[in-house]
Amino acid sequence: MTRRPTAGILSEQDLIEQEIMSTVRWHEEHLRVQVASITAACESPIERVFAAAIVAMSDMRTTGEAIFMSGRPRTGMPTAPFDGLHIYPQVTLDGYRIDFLALYQSGDEQIVTVIELDGHDFHERTKRQASHDKKRDRHFTKKGWQVLRYTGSDIWRSPSECAREAVWTAMGLGDEA
Repeated sequence: MTRRPTAGILSEQDLIEQEIMSTVRWHEEHLRVQVASITAACESPIERVFAAAIVAMSDMRTTGEAIFMSGRPRTGMPTAPFDGLHIYPQVTLDGYRIDFLALYQSGDEQIVTVIELDGHDFHERTKRQASHDKKRDRHFTKKGWQVLRYTGSDIWRSPSECAREAVWTAMGLGDEA
């Protein structure tokens, strides 16, 4: 027999729904704060959309610290939501500006991934720009780092798919996760 609520008192299902909606509102606000914080460091619309997609992924796994780190990469970093993965926006290394630098630490292994988002306005509009991008890719590949490039069209078509691929690749998981 189902117990009916008395006048003015919520049912069990109503109370459950109320708790769910309260949690959803909290997570939504949490995401908005994280997205605002990280997108402030981004320089283009596609970078902001990509960063927001990664923040949304990280929030699905934890309500703790953000996956993004500010400042320059450093050693002895705290644990991140993606088990040792930290992503830095707008890093300058070896004279090159990197859209996102992903560092993944698992035990003694460290994987470094350069993530570039190529909007048509800034990449491959001229042979000189294309040559510069290829030279820089070779530079980072020679260091043993992975280089991932996404076009603006890739990001606009499916930001969450690009973010998921970048995170899994940066963690050495490919498409497994």
